[in-house]
Amino acid sequence: MDNNKRHIRVASTLHRPLLISILVIGLVVSSAVLYSFKLGSRMSDLYAPMIDAAMEIKFEATTAHLWFEEMMSGDRSESIESVRSHLDAAEWYAQAMLSGGQNQEGDFLPLEDAVMRGHIENVLLKLTEFRSIMQLRWEAGLDMGPGSELDQRFDAVFSAFIAEADEVETYLQQMLAESRHYFFLNHALLFVTALLITFAVFIVFSRFMQQQLYNLRTLEETNRELKQEIKRRKEVEQTLQKQATTDVLTGSYNRAKMISLIDEEWLRSQRYSVTFSLVMLDIDYFKHINDEWGHDVGDRVLKEIADRISSILRDSDTLARWGGEEFMLLLTNTPIEGAVELAERARRAVARQSMQGVGSVTASFGVTEYNQSFSAINQMLKSTDVRLYMAKSQGRNRVVSEE
Repeated sequence: MDNNKRHIRVASTLHRPLLISILVIGLVVSSAVLYSFKLGSRMSDLYAPMIDAAMEIKFEATTAHLWFEEMMSGDRSESIESVRSHLDAAEWYAQAMLSGGQNQEGDFLPLEDAVMRGHIENVLLKLTEFRSIMQLRWEAGLDMGPGSELDQRFDAVFSAFIAEADEVETYLQQMLAESRHYFFLNHALLFVTALLITFAVFIVFSRFMQQQLYNLRTLEETNRELKQEIKRRKEVEQTLQKQATTDVLTGSYNRAKMISLIDEEWLRSQRYSVTFSLVMLDIDYFKHINDEWGHDVGDRVLKEIADRISSILRDSDTLARWGGEEFMLLLTNTPIEGAVELAERARRAVARQSMQGVGSVTASFGVTEYNQSFSAINQMLKSTDVRLYMAKSQGRNRVVSEE
């Protein structure tokens, strides 16, 4: 009886420090898991929506700029109210980044980083200045058209705004990269801690094989759950990235992604003296299709046209849905002759075969090649848009280039 008590006391003496050590290690692991969870939640809840917001700011402001320039060039298919609504949307996303907000896309938590808030405040100032100059040009009418001093100020302010918005997006990407770094570092420390736990349990409980096997199984299950969590978060991140860059209906890139690609190609052309071309196309009489057969049929027409055009593109070419029934093609290392040839092939691909339930569908194309006379991307986009409207006015179902 005394021996049994002594063994119990010895066992208790040996186990107490171990239990305390396991408890401490357990708290450390729990803290690491909690910290990892917070990092993952922060990346999902803060940075991903903020990057989307930064892209929306550029997208809305760029749309307002393009539409306003079209209006000043005599196109009255858009209104000043629609231009202002896009500027309002850009300002809303900027305010949401500062103070938080919610819309159909999700929740936006306010930024706490002082440097980041300073950039956002600069973006708001540029938007205010951009809106003010736009109002002056609108009130002046054709007297302040392209090439005027006010027009040059207008373009300069817009370029400064885009640069500031790019700075915001770049800074957010850096913050997201840092969070990912700490996220993976935390998991590495957690893995090392798990190995230490396994070693300690193996040494102390070597005579209790069943208990040891149980602990190992528990550890393996924990590791599997961690790997599944990492895989799930990667899948969520990939899904968010795809949603941010892809048009849901056609499966092609969306306008925001295409603007980013054009910006990269613009910089590459200036740096390495290579050329590229843009092709903008618009489905002829698309409103009639929607009115006559309904929006479901219209959506099917959009998808079919996107598929037909994609089937003739090179690996280096990029197709994006520009908006509504308009699509944009980015053709790298392609001069105007090759761009016109491809646009003609695309025109024939659209028109050569009737679409079920609709009949013959055609499209009009505008083509522009990059050259040094363009001082900004929006000028090249505007030139492409002008060619598209020329194709429309000349009878549709045709390609009009800058030559």
